[in-house]
Amino acid sequence: MGNKTITLNLSLEKKFSISGRVTYPDGTPAANWTVMATWPSPDSKAEYDDFAMTDAEGRYTLGAPYEVASYVGCSGKQVHRGVKAGRSDVDFVAPKPKKPPPATQPDKAQP
Repeated sequence: MGNKTITLNLSLEKKFSISGRVTYPDGTPAANWTVMATWPSPDSKAEYDDFAMTDAEGRYTLGAPYEVASYVGCSGKQVHRGVKAGRSDVDFVAPKPKKPPPATQPDKAQP
């Protein structure tokens, strides 16, 4: 059998971007949420993932090596599919976090 060489250009240079905002149902920014995107390679034999954390205003930007992301998701529950790079309106609504239980005072020892 002869050797066969296959050459693929799989540059992961972030030539494009996808961005948006994550908010709570009341419209307030959702800071520190993770947004993920997946891009298939040109030959569809590999995938490239990128993650971004939202800032204090709930905004994020993902670097994109290819023009179309097969998946952009937030918290695994909300998904956009087939997102073209260059969009800045890929927004999500995050569930409002549960309020922590009220602080309680430690029991004071009785004399």
